[in-house]
Amino acid sequence: MTKQFAASALSAYEKTNNKANDLASKGRTVQARELLSKVEGGQLNEQSQADYAQWKT
Repeated sequence: MTKQFAASALSAYEKTNNKANDLASKGRTVQARELLSKVEGGQLNEQSQADYAQWKT
């Protein structure tokens, strides 16, 4: 893996993560979860999905 490829991959992840967070902030959690699952997996994705959980208080 080259530094250029790693930087490109990180940039793509960051853009996707930011877009998912923007969707979630607008109440579009289903779309946010679907988008984020394209760039995350495993425990990281589980933790991110938990951030989108809504709890009645």
